[in-house]
Amino acid sequence: MKKYLVISIMILSVQGSLAQSSERLKSSSKIGRINIESLQNGAEIPLPALYSKAEGSVQANDLEFSREYVLEQIVKETLEIMEKKGSFLMSPIKTTDDFSQVLTRFFEENYNSLSPNKIAGVSNDRLALINVIWALGELGKPESVKTIVKAFPSADQAMRLNMIAALDKIKSAEAAAALNKITIAGQDKEFGTMETGDLLFRKGYFGLLNPIIKAQPVGHVAIYIGKENGEPMVIHSWLIVEKITLHKFIHNRPFYGNYTTSPKPSIAQRNKIVDYLVSQLGKLYSMSHLSQKGPEKFDCVGLAEAAYESAGLNPTPNEFESGWGWPLTPTEQYEHTSPNFK
Repeated sequence: MKKYLVISIMILSVQGSLAQSSERLKSSSKIGRINIESLQNGAEIPLPALYSKAEGSVQANDLEFSREYVLEQIVKETLEIMEKKGSFLMSPIKTTDDFSQVLTRFFEENYNSLSPNKIAGVSNDRLALINVIWALGELGKPESVKTIVKAFPSADQAMRLNMIAALDKIKSAEAAAALNKITIAGQDKEFGTMETGDLLFRKGYFGLLNPIIKAQPVGHVAIYIGKENGEPMVIHSWLIVEKITLHKFIHNRPFYGNYTTSPKPSIAQRNKIVDYLVSQLGKLYSMSHLSQKGPEKFDCVGLAEAAYESAGLNPTPNEFESGWGWPLTPTEQYEHTSPNFK
């Protein structure tokens, strides 16, 4: 009940203009907005203040958030983590460092010192490092290749898929050669660890409350439905219930892994999940999140929950679903399911 009370209070608090919400977000953080061009052009980091963006840059809905916005937020979150330190290690930032150098050093210094977590070693620290790998791919600096290649052999499946995506986005001869070596070594095995019906989680920024609460660790979910003409595919609710390639799903946001219920679904249940998803293709996205699980409109987490329930499974306990407002989040579904890593 506390959760729903807090949500209802927060919903009332966003009746003001988007510009006011944007201003609250900026004034609530020590670290200011970051200029996208400075990220991609290797600008030096001015300390203590960072670059400022134009008013109204905070979007009203997760569907409008571009990859540039996600990159900006990941850099900002990483700098905030460094400022707070916590369980992370970090040498001081030099005023001559650019963002790519800072993110690379952050990853290298913390990759082998992750804090444990109750879900198979998964932790927010690990998610932060995945975010950094994705961001390095978006920044596209050739010098990031060495860091990715060095960590690849000891990385788990989800981390490797983000590394493959990052190398694919870094346009250099070194990145192409590294990706080619990974392919020869069995890149397909990384995708082969997924099973039909697996829940796929990634980072996301969602909903009208975003300017106030920022992002939860996990913000979007899709379901893997197998291969079509040799291409791995997923179905998710994003504007509409649609089918896209796994490649596109992983490239667009940091990917956090494939999960299922415990015990895992049977083959028959996995087939029912896919059949249900296919039958919903083309239905609208629930912008209000008032009808998360259909039958006519779905949000991403509601579609995943409804598909599993159609097969007699229940990924997230019912107490997390109230049927109104914004009751169930991808983070909650992520926290109540189990990794299906091989």
